[in-house]
Amino acid sequence: MLGQALHIQRHFGSCSMMPLTDVDDVADEVRVALAEGDEICATVRALDGYGAEVFGFVAGVLDDVGTARDVYATIGEQVRERLITFGGPCDLRTWLYAIACRALAEHRDRSACAGNVRSPVALPARGTTHPPRRKSRLDALALLRSSLPARDRELLVLRVDRQLSWDELATVFLGADASARDRVREVVRLRSRYRLVKDWLTREATARGILGRD
Repeated sequence: MLGQALHIQRHFGSCSMMPLTDVDDVADEVRVALAEGDEICATVRALDGYGAEVFGFVAGVLDDVGTARDVYATIGEQVRERLITFGGPCDLRTWLYAIACRALAEHRDRSACAGNVRSPVALPARGTTHPPRRKSRLDALALLRSSLPARDRELLVLRVDRQLSWDELATVFLGADASARDRVREVVRLRSRYRLVKDWLTREATARGILGRD
């Protein structure tokens, strides 16, 4: 599944569009393919352009490459089915992350129904480990992030790693068809949640010697 575009091409057929170009041109190429009625090609092009970072997001949230592959396959199917609706106020990248978050939520619901709920990562008690060396601090911070609830991990990755704007984040979590009023309210909620998550991570990292107390 790491060759996500190839997976979609094998599943739905080949794409006869022009060779890959800069990511900035992806949305235009997708729109051209849709205008020509070639939904398969539009799907392949969208995933060629953004699939790698979307898969990385999913794998990072799940912390399980095997499960991430299954969820990504679902995302590919949903993109093919819904891409015809693309063209609203949000850009293609944001639209794809909205699809990804919906697929992750559906995966959590299925896992809960099957009794396969992901157990939170167990953190060692404070004071039971020596302060980590510099080379291991990133791993220690990653462990802290993995202990967060799934939605908080999604918010953190999309805001910090993917650098989505607050309005883009509201669109991702509410969906591209959310009203302007609902997006404004969601931005307020997300900002507040982000501050709480950031403060908790800072306190925990400081208490565990991962960060300095300066």
